[in-house]
Amino acid sequence: MLKKLGIVLFAIILVLSLFADALWIYYKIWGEDKLPQTIDSIYINAYEGEDGEKLAKFNINYFDNSKGNGTPMLEFSVDGYTDVEMQASATIGLQVVGNNFTYERLTEDNCTELFANQYVNPYVNYYEMRDGQSYPATARLTREYPLLVDVNGELFELKLNKKYRAGGTDWIFFKTDYYGYYTWSDLVSKMLDVSKTLPEGISYQRINLAEYFTVYKYDTSTNQFHNVDDSNYFFTEVVFKIQKSTQGMTRARDSIFDMINYDRNYGESSLVDDYWQASMVRSLTLADFEKRESKVDGGYLLSLSSSMKEFFNNNKNIYAHIDLVLTPQDSIVGLDFGGLKDVHISSFSISAYIEQNFVIKANALDNTYYSIENIKTSNITIVGGEL
Repeated sequence: MLKKLGIVLFAIILVLSLFADALWIYYKIWGEDKLPQTIDSIYINAYEGEDGEKLAKFNINYFDNSKGNGTPMLEFSVDGYTDVEMQASATIGLQVVGNNFTYERLTEDNCTELFANQYVNPYVNYYEMRDGQSYPATARLTREYPLLVDVNGELFELKLNKKYRAGGTDWIFFKTDYYGYYTWSDLVSKMLDVSKTLPEGISYQRINLAEYFTVYKYDTSTNQFHNVDDSNYFFTEVVFKIQKSTQGMTRARDSIFDMINYDRNYGESSLVDDYWQASMVRSLTLADFEKRESKVDGGYLLSLSSSMKEFFNNNKNIYAHIDLVLTPQDSIVGLDFGGLKDVHISSFSISAYIEQNFVIKANALDNTYYSIENIKTSNITIVGGEL
């Protein structure tokens, strides 16, 4: 019996050895050129400004508040282009104030890829800067947002739209994977970790971002972007200029964008001129609204919370910057009667996970200095109600 078992085991080992040899021979003769090959790396480098100052397209501004004299803050900005001709440029960026650095990881367990692609962190402020002047951003940094940058005079598009393995089963004969979706919040977390290890002052760090970004190169002959990202064989290294302070942030001028929470006068003297008074903006998300169930409309209607109404009533010169992101679980179908009445609005956008209607009830926008026609929408059709 043992002799037969030995013969069987020997036969199995022999077959496996022959199979391994056959694979090696195939690889050397026919298969070697079929394997993924490493392609050129892309380096987004620091560059010299007109006055000789060393600049970087990617910048971080970090106040760790280790001295306890203010508020922690991390900012991230990117210098890029707004057109493929590389004629118009702009800076886009984000800002996290206080202890809002934590965030929910997006995975297949708690959302779909479509939702992840539209996700915007409600605790992050988004900015645009043109000609040295900053504004609340009209387009948020989602996974699909295209960053246009040049590398040695050639145009590339970067999108932070990659996935990572979030878990699964690793049994020998049964393996399953489920994935998570990187967002800009993940990149903020990485930048925070890098910044914490640096000394106070200005540092230049070369950081590999291939884990997050897909790279596309612009083809001038077809006027299209083509994916040049070859899995793990393509990597993107970026030079970051990181400015770190052990102080806490105390005023708007500490910010890259000269604003804190969209407020140009944050921490400044109350003796400000009327122009800047009129420019103060408060960002509002779903968390600032109350819901009322409407069986007629088949869901919940929004009204600004009592505390926010009191805030705007006491601060007549502050405008609201409203950004509502709706999910199916919210069951939000519209804006209630008088929902934003008497609140001065500077911008208003509504986006949804799937296409839906959004009703605006009578008097909802009374005395807001804002019209329904100016509301920016994504997957939203404004219908019904007493408009």
